[in-house]
Amino acid sequence: MASMVFCRGCGKELHESAPICPGCGFVQKQSDPPAAIAVDLPYTLYGLVPWYRREGFALLAFLFLTPIVTIIICLTGPVYYQKKGVVKQYSKIAMVFIVIVQILLEVGVGVICMSPRKGIVELSPDEKYVNLMLGIPLR
Repeated sequence: MASMVFCRGCGKELHESAPICPGCGFVQKQSDPPAAIAVDLPYTLYGLVPWYRREGFALLAFLFLTPIVTIIICLTGPVYYQKKGVVKQYSKIAMVFIVIVQILLEVGVGVICMSPRKGIVELSPDEKYVNLMLGIPLR
């Protein structure tokens, strides 16, 4: 009877002599790769990557958090993603691109917010005093 083991990537049961998992493609037995091809990533499973270094958090930070969070994430270390069961990291060029886009977006929003608005009428000092006395907030 054939001996069965579990995949180190997804946990699916497979034959012990299988070189890769048919479900997720994770390499089961590491052969000694040539030194020129070997990539030294600190994480072999995506579940071991810290939450703040995952692709999803970086995307949420880019879309919803302050730009400084995204810039700090990109400048302090790699961001990892998973492709076909293999953990990979974004290249330095991609990280620099994300930082540049984030800075440009922040500058653009700042310019839009600080530009003078047309159609806003300035209140006279008397109107400001009356509004202040009535508790109406000044524009």
